Amino acid sequence: MAKYVSSEPANLTYVPISNWAIAGLVVAGAFGVLVAVSTVFALYERGPVLFPEWTLALPILGALLSIIAYRKIADSEGTRTGLHLARWGLLISLVAGLGYFSYYYSLRLAHVHQANQFLMEEGPESGFFPKIENAGGSLALLAEPFLLTLPAGARPKLARTLTPEERLREVINLFGTPGPKGEPSPWLSYQENYLVQSLARGGRVVPLAVQSWSYQARSYRVLRLYKVTTGEFETEVELSVESSEAEETGRNRKWFLNLNRVRILSKLHEVLTPLGKGVWNLQHSGDLYLRGPWMGRLEAGEPWSSYADVDQKTPWEKILMGPKEDVPAIRAALRFFFQHAGPKIVPISLNHESTPTHWGLENDRFWVRRPVEISIPANPQHPDYVVHGYLKIALKQAIPPIRFAGGDAGADWHVVDLVLTHIAPPPRKG
Repeated sequence: MAKYVSSEPANLTYVPISNWAIAGLVVAGAFGVLVAVSTVFALYERGPVLFPEWTLALPILGALLSIIAYRKIADSEGTRTGLHLARWGLLISLVAGLGYFSYYYSLRLAHVHQANQFLMEEGPESGFFPKIENAGGSLALLAEPFLLTLPAGARPKLARTLTPEERLREVINLFGTPGPKGEPSPWLSYQENYLVQSLARGGRVVPLAVQSWSYQARSYRVLRLYKVTTGEFETEVELSVESSEAEETGRNRKWFLNLNRVRILSKLHEVLTPLGKGVWNLQHSGDLYLRGPWMGRLEAGEPWSSYADVDQKTPWEKILMGPKEDVPAIRAALRFFFQHAGPKIVPISLNHESTPTHWGLENDRFWVRRPVEISIPANPQHPDYVVHGYLKIALKQAIPPIRFAGGDAGADWHVVDLVLTHIAPPPRKG
């Protein structure tokens, strides 16, 4: 008689899979998939693979869950299974986590180094701080570091054979026009920046902690603190150095300092040295002199004899952003404002400054340069124009500015010079 043997095991016992192993594999797998998908997308977009820093907790969590699962399964005496899942969870966490960690921080370290090098080490398209220091008080030499505050796409390709004066003229022509709503021009905002002006007179910059590093709108941004010490103040400043990424393979990344994001961490009046307080008080005194006695005498009919020299030295056709045939009428209008011996309205306005601006010492006498605008109304020969320039005023006596740290009493001023930089139609309203 035939015997039949059952293929079913005599005792079939179900051993559940450890929830810890499942959780570890799910967390590790989720991070691994995130890295893999993001890598493919980044290669397509030619960008980096960057997540918020908190996402680095995912592979750590996956590894911890897998280790816990491994130990609990080993101690379960056969009541739990899932060792293979725990091993895979741990392996994926280590490979994906350590791989991304190495990639992220090596990329961060490289960009932080590049951004700091851009500011601190002089080169053809780097060395913002050394170039500022080398410029001193020269407007012409300040034009070169100004270009380092522009994104690469907005940075003009000026011939290296240009003299500093020729480069300045090109910069003013390209970036010296106010915005459509009367905003200060990029060039004016830069050269009147207190950080720029103070460092141009000499100072020391020391890099401190990195605040953040990010990538957005195809640009890396490094926010870092720097300790800035000058004769006028000592404080920490937060600077934003941003990149312009190359559109073509083989071209280098270029960096620029975003002056719109410069942030002085202290209230300026709290960190001024005695010299800084003296300069601040003298600038305020000089503004009062220009708006009061000097302009009052002009409007009362007293001619300013020095204007004849200004008229002769100004390169009118180069600074006029309009038809060259308007030059004679503009010159005539300005001669009337400054040389007509009779009552008149002089349409001069001083740009308000909340911080000290260009200043220096000449024959031990303190001078300050103030940006001005002169409005020329339209007539049948030409449209409205606004003449931009700088009034240089100086103390009549040789008194060190530090002596005015407690106030501006005793300051006696006179106008030394007027430099006209460009003439343009007024900005459009609305």
